[in-house]
Amino acid sequence: MPFAIELYFDERTEALIKAIWEKLAEKGVSDRLLKKGTRPHVALAVFEDADAGELAYWLRHMARDQTPVEARFEALGTYCSADGVLFLVPVVSPRLFLLHSTVIKGLNSLAQGLKETCRPNRFVPHCTIAYGLDKETLSKAVALFSNRALPIVGHFNRIGLFDLARNEDRCVYAFQKDSSVAADLQRAL
Repeated sequence: MPFAIELYFDERTEALIKAIWEKLAEKGVSDRLLKKGTRPHVALAVFEDADAGELAYWLRHMARDQTPVEARFEALGTYCSADGVLFLVPVVSPRLFLLHSTVIKGLNSLAQGLKETCRPNRFVPHCTIAYGLDKETLSKAVALFSNRALPIVGHFNRIGLFDLARNEDRCVYAFQKDSSVAADLQRAL
């Protein structure tokens, strides 16, 4: 059964990205992501099979050691393929790079069939904002963006296991080591 490990955003950033999806639907570009009912995310890994229980256990423990990671989108991207995908391109900070490396290292013993484009030195992180576009519609979508739309700056604050066959979350864990919460606790004590 195919799975993805996905990073999810803080509420404000998620709302901003959903607003982009809504604007693209309103302008007749695509409403597929809205209809699909998915949430905005960046997939760290996509793979063919794994024991979901083992992965959930590993993700829960890994998330406890993470603090939120900056999610900064400075550019739009598309693949040079017939898929017609338009996406936001995150800046790959050292923390995002390290988190991806940690996930891939953990998956080496837990998952089979890791997608080549998720492997180190091949990874292209992205947050899809429209897909299934023909060339004309893709050009129209790019033209809708103005200098005011980007950058988008927020945080990745949760990680989850997504079941691609069922189109549903198996588990989602918050990053536990929130530095602002830790600082507040320290002051309270």
